Amino acid sequence: MVVDEKIEEAKYFLDKIKKATERKDFIPNLSAYLSATRSIPDYLLEDYNVKYGLKISLDKRLNKDIFEEVARRRNNPNAIAFIKGYNNNFKKLTRDKVAKLLLTKRNIRVHRTDLPLQKNVSASIIENGGKRSAISNTRVKWLFDDYKEADVIEVCKEFLRLMNDFVKNVTTKFP
Repeated sequence: MVVDEKIEEAKYFLDKIKKATERKDFIPNLSAYLSATRSIPDYLLEDYNVKYGLKISLDKRLNKDIFEEVARRRNNPNAIAFIKGYNNNFKKLTRDKVAKLLLTKRNIRVHRTDLPLQKNVSASIIENGGKRSAISNTRVKWLFDDYKEADVIEVCKEFLRLMNDFVKNVTTKFP
C-alpha cells in the first residue's frame, strides 16, 4: 500500500529531527515530518480509490468528500462503507489533543509562517579533582512556544503513533 511508504517517510523525518541540534536542521525536517504525517490519511484514500476501482485520476483532487461523492455516483457499497468508517476514525483522530495540535501546527507552517520554538540545551560537566573535564551528556530539547506539556519530539512520536493507529483501525475493518 502506498500509505505504508508515507508512514516510512514520516519515520525518516522523525529520525532527522531527533538528531538535529541546530535550528537550521530542525525546522526544515520538522516541516517535512508534519507534511508527510498529515498526508497519511490522504494516501490511505488513494489506496482505497484504487482498491475499489473508483478511478479518481491522479490529476484530480482527492479528499474524503470527493471520494464519497464518486463512491455514491458509482453506487459502490464497499467504497461507501469504507468512507463512513474512514470519516468516523478521522473525526476521532482530530479530537485527540496531540493530533489537533500538530494538524494545526502543520497548517501554520505550510500556509502561514514559521513555528515559534524554544531550544533548551542541557549539559553535564564532569569534574575530576577540581579540574573541569569534557562536557558529556549534552541534550537538546525543542518546545513549541504554546505547548509545554512535552517536547516537540515526544509530541511528534505520539502523532505518528496516532496516525499508525488510524491506518490500522481503517485497514482492519476494510482489508
